Amino acid sequence: MPPNTLRNIGKRMGRREFLWASGASLATAALTNLPTSSRAALTSDDAILRLGLIEGIAALRSGKISSFDYCMAAVEQAAKFGDHNIFTQMSPVYVQDAAAAVDGKRKSGEEVGLLQGIPYALKDSVDMDIW
Repeated sequence: MPPNTLRNIGKRMGRREFLWASGASLATAALTNLPTSSRAALTSDDAILRLGLIEGIAALRSGKISSFDYCMAAVEQAAKFGDHNIFTQMSPVYVQDAAAAVDGKRKSGEEVGLLQGIPYALKDSVDMDIW
């Protein structure tokens, strides 16, 4: 703790003390999973899509979201950009089936890999069979 911080509580804080206190608060929130403005309730596709990889893994493991919801939010987002030819092939049916299978494993208590249920895009450099 910077010198004189406890003595100066209630008084005007300097930049150094302010930065130290706010940095410590953010670190504490991140380490203890306290809610912050970036950890909104995961009730919308937009909130789900804004999750980073670590947050997504944590949300899946805790049951806050399902693999099905996470993957379908990604498929719906990708479909919004269909006119841009970003994806050459996409199979929502395959994604639904795979995500449901991961959710089934998770619910039955089977071991699930760390990245199973996380949506991702694969850059293909060769022709692939359509699922």
